Amino acid sequence: MSVSFTMRHVLPPLLAVIVAGPLTWMALDRAPPVTRTAAGITPDPVRPGETVTVKFTLNTQRDCPGIIRREIIDAGKTIHRFEDVQATYAAPDGNRHNFARELVMPRGLASGPAVYRSCVIAACNPIHYFWPIQQCEPVIKFTVIHNAP
Repeated sequence: MSVSFTMRHVLPPLLAVIVAGPLTWMALDRAPPVTRTAAGITPDPVRPGETVTVKFTLNTQRDCPGIIRREIIDAGKTIHRFEDVQATYAAPDGNRHNFARELVMPRGLASGPAVYRSCVIAACNPIHYFWPIQQCEPVIKFTVIHNAP
């Protein structure tokens, strides 16, 4: 087998496999780093301006860098966005753990049913920096009231 034959017929397919294999694996790697199995807000109902606790039960599959984008959609369909936070979901003692975060309800919330949604946007490999993994479940339903306690 001559060097010319090797350069023309063996090297291109070999390089294609070496490059395309890992790129394909990274592109198909869409499993979220964490699964949120339970969620809730306390207290419920809530009042505008009140501090509440958002609780999640998490199953961590892997620890990947990312952010959590958070928002509330109130009864008037107004979206109230919160500042993005760093994703912190590594389990301290295994895969399953509880996680809680406090937040202050926006003062402009309309009375009635509302939902809290937080989306984990993570990058577990180099492809994900261009096409990140996004998980926005579960949505937490709660009620907003304006009357005195």
